[in-house]
Amino acid sequence: GNLYSENVLASYRVWTDTGKVRQKRKLEEIYGIRSIFDEVIEPAFETRGWDLTVVKSAREKFAINQSNCLGWNIYTDQEKIPLITALLGLSDTKKSRFFLWLYKKGYGVFPESYSKFNGKIRRFGKNLLLSLTKKGATQ
Repeated sequence: GNLYSENVLASYRVWTDTGKVRQKRKLEEIYGIRSIFDEVIEPAFETRGWDLTVVKSAREKFAINQSNCLGWNIYTDQEKIPLITALLGLSDTKKSRFFLWLYKKGYGVFPESYSKFNGKIRRFGKNLLLSLTKKGATQ
């Protein structure tokens, strides 16, 4: 059954803080993602003889998503150099290089706007489909 307790049973991480400490851990996060691909995922695919195209595509998507940190004003140009190197180590495709350039030059608003717009369109479509499904079920 259920039990009431006044004690704190869990605590959750806060993803933003006044000192921007969590955001400055981005380099370690990118290294971690890369090591998972390098040491776990790719070797598993190679062992099984699976096509690495899926892995390369996933690496590219991660690099593109993580490259938004280059547009953050908490990093100096010097601090961005190892971030760029790490992101290129994750994926060095033309597409990922393009997104790195966009964010580094301050044009990150374009991919961010597209992503937000795309998300709104998807939510609208899902809600429309859900409402049509509910109407069909009640008739």
